[in-house]
Amino acid sequence: MNQTLRETIWLLDHEIITVAAFGARLHSMLLKLWDDRDTPALRWQFQNTPENPILPPLVALHLVRIAQEGTINALKYAGATQVSIKLAVHKKDLQLTILDNGHGFDATKAGVGYGLSNMHKRTEEAKGSFNLRTGPSGTYIRVTLPLNA
Repeated sequence: MNQTLRETIWLLDHEIITVAAFGARLHSMLLKLWDDRDTPALRWQFQNTPENPILPPLVALHLVRIAQEGTINALKYAGATQVSIKLAVHKKDLQLTILDNGHGFDATKAGVGYGLSNMHKRTEEAKGSFNLRTGPSGTYIRVTLPLNA
């Protein structure tokens, strides 16, 4: 909970957030989640552009919360040996991908918790798209949010 509060304060304390600064902060947050964990292995990838665009604060807040929820779900429930997280800038949008090699889940019965529904709502609020695929070989989540929101 302290970590969540720190990330929120950091976001609210900055009027301008570059994608590079956000990527570094997200990576740091992930490393803290992996403190004292040997498994699953964390695989982090960050792809920025030379322009290093500005990330609207609302988009940054939504991305942090989506990354936290998706990552914690993978750690708690997937039974995965590897979790891959990628943040990538494209022409006018930013994509966050969370992929694990766990056992997946029945997406029709996943409505019990608030996690997936919150990720959907945050994505919609930021005028983005949410893609989920899950099965016996793992779960794939991709969130695409516009940079000009």
